[in-house]
Order: sequence, then structure tokens, then C-alpha cells
Amino acid sequence: SAHLARALSAVFGLGTLLCLYGAARIIWPERPERALLAVGLVAFLPQFAFIHGAVTNDPAIIFFSTAAIWQLLRITNYELRITNEEEDRSGRSSRAVGGSLILLGVTVGLAMLSKTAGLLLLVYCVGVMAVWGWRKGGWRRAIGAATACTAHTFLAPRLIECERSRRK
Repeated sequence: SAHLARALSAVFGLGTLLCLYGAARIIWPERPERALLAVGLVAFLPQFAFIHGAVTNDPAIIFFSTAAIWQLLRITNYELRITNEEEDRSGRSSRAVGGSLILLGVTVGLAMLSKTAGLLLLVYCVGVMAVWGWRKGGWRRAIGAATACTAHTFLAPRLIECERSRRK
């Protein structure tokens, strides 16, 4: 039982490193060696190895926080990958961002379930989404993005809990 819990902590550690690599690739798309350097620096921290080898809830909050930051980077940098003409023709941008907001909300919700420090992650994500929405389309878009992130955050854990109780 303890070995399975340690294995789960190690899986969370691997997920953290993968999310860190993804975030670093968004920051430095032309420099993959910088992304590998960032992952290497974190992976070889003694405290990182210790936390991800022990049975605590810290690996979960670390993983979900790293995943949320990666998702925020993906959402806020989406417009850099497509031009406004393609967005107007296909309407793809709003659907892609909507799906990403749902995933971000689920991730932040799971972080809040892992540890109460996830509430700080919620505040950070709502703030980033509000600023991003305001820069993209004014206050209406800012309020919409922040509200969507918050709503998905609070709905996701409830839906997971309802599904668990239904299966029992």
C-alpha cells in the first residue's frame, strides 16, 4: 500500500517535469535546450526527489500547479500561433480557448482538492485570465474568461464527487 502511494508520488513528479518542459517550450519555442535545462535543474533538486519519493499530498499540488501554469501559457499564447484572418474564417479560436478553460478549471479544482494552497492558484489563474481577456476584447471578455475559469474550478470537484458517490 505504501509502495503504491510512493509510486503515485513518483508519477506526479514525472507529470510535473513534463508540464514544466511544455511550459518552457512555450516560453522558448526555438530553444529546446533551455527547456531541457529547466527540467534538469528541477529534477535534480534534492528536495524535489525527496518530496516525490515520500507519501504526502505535496506532489499532487505541485503537479496540478505546474499543469495550470502550462495551460495558462497555452491559452494566453494561442493568438501568437494563428493569425486574426484564420480566427475569423474558422472560428476555431473561441472553441479551442473554451476547451482549454474547462481543462484549466478542472486542473485548478483538483489542486484545491489536493491542498488548500490551491485557492491561491485559483486567485492567480482568475487574475491572469481577467488580464488576458481584457487585452483581447475589453471588460466583457475579461469578466467572461475569469468567470468561466472560476465556474469550472468549482464545478469540476463537485462533478467528480457526484460520480464517485454514484458508483458506490
